[in-house]
Amino acid sequence: MINWNKNWNKIDTVLLDMDGTLLDDHYEDFFWDVEVPKRYAAKYIITTKEANKRLQKLYYKHEKSMAWSDIDFWEKELDMKLWSIRHQLRHLVRLHPHTIRFLRFLKKHKKRIYLVTASHPKDIDFKFGYSKIGGYFDGICTSFDFGISKHDKLFWKNLQKKLKYDNNRTLFADDKEKIVRVAKSSGIKWVIVKSKSSSKKPANMPKNLLYVHHFDDIIPS
Repeated sequence: MINWNKNWNKIDTVLLDMDGTLLDDHYEDFFWDVEVPKRYAAKYIITTKEANKRLQKLYYKHEKSMAWSDIDFWEKELDMKLWSIRHQLRHLVRLHPHTIRFLRFLKKHKKRIYLVTASHPKDIDFKFGYSKIGGYFDGICTSFDFGISKHDKLFWKNLQKKLKYDNNRTLFADDKEKIVRVAKSSGIKWVIVKSKSSSKKPANMPKNLLYVHHFDDIIPS
């Protein structure tokens, strides 16, 4: 069992993913897996089942590419007004429990806090507008800044060069196990999987990686 009362003294910089880590991923799941297929089916006069089949192939094709998080790309690819739909579903943009408490804890203890996300800058602005967490960060770095996916070790090399953090005194948290493993193999000492990415899905508890359901698990008592 890790003693976080002591280990926070060994961490200066905290890198945090957004969707699924700070924000409930139910918004994204509902958007891509329910609302988009429904409207795609209506647009192309096919069944929802067929729409899902077609879309899943496209999602899988671009899953680890820059296009994955680019709503502008998907608007053209699907010929749909996706930004409009996203705003219509804005009521689903919600923080995970204890997100604000965790960010306040980091600020209180003078940690450098950076958002490190694959999200499109326009999407970050959109979600910050409803989640009200933008003021907690010292900076924002996205895959679009480097033109490289977070799945690529080169992303982490470029990120370290830009932010000048000490790998041995840095913590990174993300809900995607594969990305956490890439960050760890790139040198970041402290890595955490946010296991409960969506309030509507079971937690993911990976082997050989530290994970937390919510961030209150690592806030010292």
